[in-house]
Amino acid sequence: SMSVMRDAPRADEPDHEDVAVSIAWFPSGEYEVAIKRWLSLAEDWADVPYGDYCGRLDGDIKWMRSQGVPIRAIAPIVVEDYAAWCAEHDEDPEEARAAYAAHRMRDGEAISWPPGRNEPCWCGSGRKYKKCCGPAPARPMHDLER
Repeated sequence: SMSVMRDAPRADEPDHEDVAVSIAWFPSGEYEVAIKRWLSLAEDWADVPYGDYCGRLDGDIKWMRSQGVPIRAIAPIVVEDYAAWCAEHDEDPEEARAAYAAHRMRDGEAISWPPGRNEPCWCGSGRKYKKCCGPAPARPMHDLER
């Protein structure tokens, strides 16, 4: 399941073409907790180290943008906050990452994407984007020919 959700256009927004999309992302430390806690995530990424997960996510965003999906932000997920939000909204944590990413974006808690080549990478590595996730090729996250 793709963790992308469009923010629903509001009635007071006549121009629906400028719909921004954010994608869910588990920061370092949260990623490891998430794949232990939720089996579907473990199936998707259990054999992928954290740095590879971030690179794949960056490549997935590039690929989705090439397909016309207007992704403009990455929404960090803190596992405990996410679990509480899911409980409060009667959502399944293994399926609700897209809705949560949209919620985080609406609240101004998402990271703008893409960063400039010489700006710090969005993944928090401390390296410049061009030396970190930036070179990741545009391809779907679950491209089996990796």
